Amino acid sequence: MNTRRHTRSRRAPAGLALAAALALPASAAVLAWPASAAGQDPATPVEERQDTFALPEVVVTATRVPLHRDALPTPVTVLTGRELRERGIRTVAEALRGVPGAAVVRAGTHGAQTSLFLRGGESNYVKVLVDGVPVNEPGGSIDFADLSTDQVERIEVVRGPVSVLYGTDAVAGVVQIFTRRGRGVPSLVLNATGARGDRPLGDDGYGAVDAEATLSGSAGPVAYTVGGGRFWTDGSLPFNNERSLSVGTARLGWTPAAATELALTTRYTGSVSHFPTDGAGNLVDENAFLDRRLWTAGFEAGHRLSDVFDARLQAGIATNRQASIDAPDDTGDTSGVYASELTSDLDRRTADARISAELPRAIVTLGVALDWSDGSTAYTSESEWGPFEAGADYDRANRGYYLQVLSNPLDRLHFTLGGRIDDNDAFGTFETYRLGAAWRLPWGTRLRGAIGRGFREPTFGETFGSGFGDRGSPTLLPERSLSREIGLEHDPSPRLRLGATWFDQRFSDLIQFTFATADPDDPNYYNVGGARAAGVELTAEGGTERVLFSAGYTWLDTEVLDPGLATDASFVEGESLLRRPTHSGSLAGRYRVDRGVFGLTLTLVGEREDVDFGAAFPFPRVTLPPYATLDVAAEHAVPGFGGDAVQAILRVDNLTDAGYEPVSGFPAPGRLVHLGVRIVTGGG
Repeated sequence: MNTRRHTRSRRAPAGLALAAALALPASAAVLAWPASAAGQDPATPVEERQDTFALPEVVVTATRVPLHRDALPTPVTVLTGRELRERGIRTVAEALRGVPGAAVVRAGTHGAQTSLFLRGGESNYVKVLVDGVPVNEPGGSIDFADLSTDQVERIEVVRGPVSVLYGTDAVAGVVQIFTRRGRGVPSLVLNATGARGDRPLGDDGYGAVDAEATLSGSAGPVAYTVGGGRFWTDGSLPFNNERSLSVGTARLGWTPAAATELALTTRYTGSVSHFPTDGAGNLVDENAFLDRRLWTAGFEAGHRLSDVFDARLQAGIATNRQASIDAPDDTGDTSGVYASELTSDLDRRTADARISAELPRAIVTLGVALDWSDGSTAYTSESEWGPFEAGADYDRANRGYYLQVLSNPLDRLHFTLGGRIDDNDAFGTFETYRLGAAWRLPWGTRLRGAIGRGFREPTFGETFGSGFGDRGSPTLLPERSLSREIGLEHDPSPRLRLGATWFDQRFSDLIQFTFATADPDDPNYYNVGGARAAGVELTAEGGTERVLFSAGYTWLDTEVLDPGLATDASFVEGESLLRRPTHSGSLAGRYRVDRGVFGLTLTLVGEREDVDFGAAFPFPRVTLPPYATLDVAAEHAVPGFGGDAVQAILRVDNLTDAGYEPVSGFPAPGRLVHLGVRIVTGGG
């Protein structure tokens, strides 16, 4: 959901999961596991370590090699699959609501368009990867509505520009989703819940059903996971609001030798979402629906060439099929455009190869990233003026070359330096960089800072569009950002960590759309806009073996610096950017008992600006009021079934039945109560 209404978007890393599994030699151990990690075996899988802290200590997305959090120049949030389950989190969007600096906006009910604004950036400023495979359209955002946590082992969120490693779209951050890896004896886990909720626009209720099954394990050098999930609801709106979501995941890993690991991963998501609303949230359509299919497949290989050199290869494909279909409501529906179908297809193939040299107190990485994308769109409609059809085909390739140096000149001092050149068929070459440092002081305080540049390449439509009133420009430049940040973390005790980060981002060469062209053959897209986003993130996390918590608060200040070609209320000089709250916060907690767990998630969202498209033209700005939601979850073993083999599940979304509009004109669902069961056989 790109909130600059005049900017119209149509909606490759190598071996990230493998890097964490392969041990680093002694020369790199200082970088990856500093003194604060003593007492935990780095070879132990993260999910099997003692969970006394909300976040694991070793992450890979920020630098593409396993690195301890203390050595990172930018903050990273890690959410484990266990934590998500214990908090009752079933979608990636729900999980991201608690990330500092993240504003997750869903346009109403289940399955509605869901966008992520990270640190005030646009929704197409975050790169999203599933097992290392990018799922965005190049230059485009992704709708988080269909990203579930089925078979998800962990989610890593890097805040700040990471284009130096990931290229386009990693302007404000990267979200990396890792699916589950098989370990140990075979296990089968089954989850099923049924839910009932009240409709905010009616007196009757609605239902929902959610089920998931996962089989995983390992045998010798082979590890495997296969699973699927299904969600269905008749929707919280009074009519034409049914939604179904199907997910299937598989992973096969093979470790033929201690220095080699191979893996194949695949994930399929399919959804059908019916929606009766127009762009202002009015209930007007009896049978419009959206049919979407996303499939990813990835191959990862890692091999230790020697004590110094390590080689990685990752290749992936993502196919995205989407159809928006609206048939006539009835036989009398013959006025205006009364029937239409818009379909889009995108195939994105990526490959990333890199080699790392692990020198005394430094790791130097050289990489090459290749990206080939092709897509097509087709539109047909029936109207009182007769039939209409249009279509287009696109393709583009990108070649990226990057260098990263992770240096540890002193035991408590870490430097990150990186540079990248992208060579693109559309816009030519573009350079990005990142410089950062982290310094651990003797009394448990860490100082860090970073400066970097990110970019978003033009979408296919912005470059090649040729429809009526929508002519692309092949001379467009990428949107770009310059980001700076300074932060500190402090551990008052081994079980508590406090953090604070100040950041400032400047966005320039923003791509804007205009109908007011000098000549009908002139393009409709130009690089003219500018904006900024600055703020402060405060975090606290910690706990004991029974009680775990994480809390965050974000103060955000955004401003339009150059409105460019904008003529409406959505992008006005001196005004704030839409749908980004000035104040936001969250609290997540879990309390474990001997045979169960209780979790809660409190989300606080302050006032934010929006545009009321339900009002008379010109559509005015409105200030949406603040709101708070409380979600709770509980699991407890059922006696008589042997240990924790059978667990009863209770989840309540929006426990207080808070009424609010994430987007002007689109009310969120009220309270939804889930009851179900979880069955575990084998290793669990």
